[in-house]
This record gives sequence, structure tokens and C-alpha cells, in this order.
Amino acid sequence: LTLIRPCVGYCLNVMRGCLASVAELDAHWREYILMLEELTNNMAGSHDLELALLGIRSTVNEAILNAQLNGPQLTSTVDKVCGQPEIKEVSPSPENMIAAEDPVHVTKPPMTGKAASLTQKKRELMNYMRGYKTFFASLAERLCDGDLVVRDSSTCWNGEDVVESYTRRVVGNGLKAQADNPEMRVRGWDPTITQINEKLQQSNQMLEGKKKAKPEKWTNTEVGSGDGLLDM
Repeated sequence: LTLIRPCVGYCLNVMRGCLASVAELDAHWREYILMLEELTNNMAGSHDLELALLGIRSTVNEAILNAQLNGPQLTSTVDKVCGQPEIKEVSPSPENMIAAEDPVHVTKPPMTGKAASLTQKKRELMNYMRGYKTFFASLAERLCDGDLVVRDSSTCWNGEDVVESYTRRVVGNGLKAQADNPEMRVRGWDPTITQINEKLQQSNQMLEGKKKAKPEKWTNTEVGSGDGLLDM
């Protein structure tokens, strides 16, 4: 008897009953994946984070060059705004002396080829997430697939006896569908799943706000090249 596998319909009814609250995450989970996809698509062109970070180097170089070319005027402006700095001599004492430590040797990981760009990482992440878009809606089917149940054999276990086929009604996913579940009685939301559902809703609201937010345009003085100080 222990070698007899459950009927597919019996397995689906039991799993859909046990995972009724989990299946309710499907709508907000799909929305979460969609929001991530839209946000990722918006992070392109002038809004691409990788391009923005790569542009920092040229901006810093420009600021250093500007400081070198306009050193006296820049120093005069800073002194006028901030005042003359006070130079204090600090004598060494045991309280402010730091004991020298042996240098730490950091072993760099071996280079295994050209590092993947951020754009490639985003693409890989979204391809992975899309593969699990229907995860919560199809979890019961996944568990009742493969070698766990009987599909082609002549006999299977229906929860009470060994039969040739499962004749009871097979219900769908979700809490409402479990009212007709012949194998289980489902009372309502699982408290843990309720908390997860609320967090998913909050995440979707946050992503929706990010999607609607318009990026601000920065002027050259806001970038920090140092030009703004010379105009004061």
C-alpha cells in the first residue's frame, strides 16, 4: 500500500487546499514582476545608472582642472565665504596615537574574462524573474507533477482506497475555490501569508511611485565642477 502513489486529482485538491492562501499572492506577485520590468526598461539611455557612474570620472577631472586653473580666485572666494581657517598644532600624545598594524594583504579574485555590465545583469535578472511569474499560481501543479503522482498507471490512491481513477471534483486555485474542495476545509488567510501579501502591496506602491517620478535636470553648477563658486 505504501508504494501506491496518489491520484493526480486527489493531489491537486490537497495541495490547492494547503496552498490556498499562497495562491492569493499571484495577482500582486505578477504586478511586482511587471513593475520591475517597467522600471528596468526606464533605466536606459540618459537615465542609465552605469552611464551616469562612468561619467563621474570626467566630471571630477573637470573639477580638478578648474581648481588648478583658477586656484587663487577659488581660494579667495572660499576665504570670503568661510573665513580664514585656524591652524592648530597638535602635539602627539598616547591618547591620539594609533598603533601601527601589519599590512593586510588582500587577494584579488582571479579574472575569468570580461566583467558583465550592469545592463547585462539587469537583463539576466529580469529573464530569471519572468520564469517565476506564475510561480504562486502554479505551485500546486508543480508539486503534483512528475513522479509524485500516478498518471498512466491503472491504480492510484484517492485518500481512502486504491482506485482506478479519481472521481471527485477537482477545484481550482485560491481561497474562494476551496469552498467546494472535497478533501479539505480551508477557513481563510494564513497570518504569515497575509503579512507577505501586505509587503508585496507596499513594494508595488513604492515601485509605482518610482515609475511616475520625473528625473530632475541638473545644471553644471549642481554637478559640482566648481564653476558656481567663481560666480559669487
